[in-house]
Amino acid sequence: MEESASTPEPPDRALHPALVATLLTAASLPPLRREAARRRDPRLFWILLAAHQLKLCGAVARYHVVYDVYDGNADAEGYHGHGRRLARRFRAGDFDTGQRSLVGTGFIRVLTGAVYTLIGPSRLGGFLVFSWLGFWGLALFDRAFALAAAQGRSRSYTRLVFFLPSHLFWPSSIGKEAWMLFSLGTGALGGARVLSPTRNRLPLDALGVVLASWARPHVAIMLGASLAVGYLLGGRRRRGLATAALTGLLGVRANRYLLARAMAPDDSTGTAVEKSWIRTSRGGSRFTPPLAQSRTRAPLVPASVLFRPHLREAHNPQTVVAAAEGSFLLVLSLARARGATGAIANLRARPYVASAGAFTAMFIAAFSGVANFGILVRQRSQVLPFYLVLLSVSPPRRRRARRRARP
Repeated sequence: MEESASTPEPPDRALHPALVATLLTAASLPPLRREAARRRDPRLFWILLAAHQLKLCGAVARYHVVYDVYDGNADAEGYHGHGRRLARRFRAGDFDTGQRSLVGTGFIRVLTGAVYTLIGPSRLGGFLVFSWLGFWGLALFDRAFALAAAQGRSRSYTRLVFFLPSHLFWPSSIGKEAWMLFSLGTGALGGARVLSPTRNRLPLDALGVVLASWARPHVAIMLGASLAVGYLLGGRRRRGLATAALTGLLGVRANRYLLARAMAPDDSTGTAVEKSWIRTSRGGSRFTPPLAQSRTRAPLVPASVLFRPHLREAHNPQTVVAAAEGSFLLVLSLARARGATGAIANLRARPYVASAGAFTAMFIAAFSGVANFGILVRQRSQVLPFYLVLLSVSPPRRRRARRRARP
């Protein structure tokens, strides 16, 4: 960590966080009204506005946890220090970032510097801006579901995707989570527009994949591959092949990123799952994932990735909230299993659901070896908007051909 929370702030001018929140709210009101009018639901505006304000409150809560509970021992503090120095350069007309790579951590540092150039080096102000970016990622997911899953529970999806504690809390600080949520939402909306009969002039699907590759190239590959699955099943063969080609090109970038972070396979023995377990099994929130125990426990992997920690595994307020959310999602999954299985059985008629299911499956496989609840819960905010699509699809209707007797 280059800088501690006790380092005094330089005499740089910064907007007051209350003013930053006011400006962000004022900028959000017109598009929120347009979305409610587009979907002909006046109450939707108030739901979106409440979600917007709660998301900004989530930034305040995240800030409190980072600096009052963990004393600034988080990635956000490192991004803050680099962003403050970069903002000074940018304001002086010097755009040399000094970063060896503009992928992953280097990109978030530069993005933080760009934000601080506009609002000044304010930690809480930066949290608010990143949280606001995460909110619009959720809004893009919500718009995508309303556009591509006409037979789904649109209002239910809206409430779930905006008000889950994971979405309110984790993508609400300076870091990769908020950017990834925005990038994945952009890609999801682009895919929904391709799969719907509306005109699709902007290649938002490709843009989302590229934006995600700047922060986490390996997750961008999952997004591109899942969109390609939906396109091929939905009869968009040309678009599917183009997306698959873009995903393949990003594979080279992802390989370099993983090598730089020492995440690629090395000369040691063991599978990728075991190596992931070794890398993440540190700290007080560590646990043993099912595949690290035995291959016979493979059927437990989806539930472990999507719903853990359990209530018995919670040992602090953060994990208690995460465990309560996981229990809620587990119960909701069981209650809506019929709709999900019906949609999976008829994926050609619902290609967007196929994309969401493919991303969920790839995420479960990629994170099956994570052995730390803190890392797992934080990373899980990327997959929940896709998984909620499966839970918000309406169950198949039974045929009523013989319900009424013919005259």
